[in-house]
Amino acid sequence: MSLHSIMPIPRYKDIVDLLKKGATVEAQEQIMALREAALELQEENLELRQRVKELEENASLRRSLVFRDGMYWRETESGSDGPFCPPCYDNNNKLVRLQYQKGYMSARGDYKARPYYRCTVNDCNFHNRA
Repeated sequence: MSLHSIMPIPRYKDIVDLLKKGATVEAQEQIMALREAALELQEENLELRQRVKELEENASLRRSLVFRDGMYWRETESGSDGPFCPPCYDNNNKLVRLQYQKGYMSARGDYKARPYYRCTVNDCNFHNRA
């Protein structure tokens, strides 16, 4: 919780009035409170700017993603990049590149030369639907 939401920020006019009355100690206290509030507002502003930047980057990423063949692909100026794991992005907002596999061993122990993509994070397999 920020300081300015707990107590009001001292006004410049109030500080000037205190000085005119000769209440320098009270004026100094108000000046210190004003400085603290200004520092806190600067910190909050920086945090909010960082959050806005993160949200803009996430929105840009989301706009560039295309769901194709059961996987996410990122469309860039140079073409498609990917594929990326749908559960990792949908559930955790993480873009995890899928690893290409040439084939797999069946339950009977024989090799199947059917290419697929594997996520090394959540151990999912994705077969190209094309």
